[in-house]
Amino acid sequence: MIKFKKKYLIFLIISFVFAKVFGGNLPYGIFYTIIVIGILALIYIPISIKNIDVLFKVDDEKNGEWNKKGLLCVGDRFIANLVVENNNFLSIPYIKINNSMFSKIIKNYNGDLIYLKSGERYWLKKEMLFQKRGIYDFGTTIIKVNDWFNIIMIKKEKKHVENVIIYPKIYNISNFTVEFNNRLESLSKRIINVKERDIVRDVREYRVGDNVKNIHWKLSAKQNRLYVKNYEKMAGKKVNIIVNMEKIRDCHTYNEKDEELMIDITSSLINDFLKKEIKSKINIKNFQNKSLNIYNYDDFQGLLEYFLRNYSNGEGEFGRFVEKNIKNEMNKSSNIVVTMCISEELKNVLINMTNLGYSITLLHCNKNLYENKFIKELENFNIKCFNLKHIIIN
Repeated sequence: MIKFKKKYLIFLIISFVFAKVFGGNLPYGIFYTIIVIGILALIYIPISIKNIDVLFKVDDEKNGEWNKKGLLCVGDRFIANLVVENNNFLSIPYIKINNSMFSKIIKNYNGDLIYLKSGERYWLKKEMLFQKRGIYDFGTTIIKVNDWFNIIMIKKEKKHVENVIIYPKIYNISNFTVEFNNRLESLSKRIINVKERDIVRDVREYRVGDNVKNIHWKLSAKQNRLYVKNYEKMAGKKVNIIVNMEKIRDCHTYNEKDEELMIDITSSLINDFLKKEIKSKINIKNFQNKSLNIYNYDDFQGLLEYFLRNYSNGEGEFGRFVEKNIKNEMNKSSNIVVTMCISEELKNVLINMTNLGYSITLLHCNKNLYENKFIKELENFNIKCFNLKHIIIN
């Protein structure tokens, strides 16, 4: 789209009126000169903008090997370069670049104004800090070009296909312990006729680094490609995690930062359990409820992918969801309830479940005095309550 500047049109009208009123070579010479300049700009600008290109390049040296794969976590700094190329035979004095992702992530970003010589490249280096998980595409770059006399402006848009993946942040966990059903653990240790390596949970394609002993040779021969077995572990320790991904409402004390912290801590806890060879089952209360068994790092990656694409949008009573998913477990193993807010309904459910013999730990944000009263009451029933911020290192 081509736009003439208002000052040029005003000056053109004034010169025309001046030529008509006073006549003579000089007034008409000025008028025709202004017209010629406008025509030349009208020819030059559309050709120029066709030969301007913008592309993204990631600064691998600054971002590191982890970032080369497009894998970043909340709170990581990411350096991207928007490269502007002038492939014209003439220089362009006024180029304004505005990228939609820069506008979204970088505070007070209003675009960049640059000058490019013929055949020159300009690297716009931007450092971004991502505060929320998700898939961020580089969006659209708007290019605005002005001629030498700054009388015509033309605009075009370049859509980018590249994106950056921001996963939940994994913290180191401290000052947090859970209680397990010792009778269940003792029972699993007395199972004598079954070996761990006799129980195959599932089969997947071979990846570099997999143990050769785990290759499923019969299936690999039939399919003409390598497959490996994932074995079931007979460890007795298991944690049942129930997460409240309730929709954040305007009336709540909580915000998106609290929601992000809750997801980060949940992911960090499960990662910590995997290091200790503790199995987990996670039940998520969201717009569409989700349950996942986390037995290995492949399962954990699946959970991260879920969090990556889903935000808190749940509706309905969380207390009933907690009660149902605690009772669904075949044993009274450790149950961890993770939530931003604590309602009276949830408090009553946790107390009732504890009285029935279930082991329950509560993780919460605790940002108001009203909920602090509930926490004290829960602790009186020997329910361990932890503030989300207090169980992480740094």
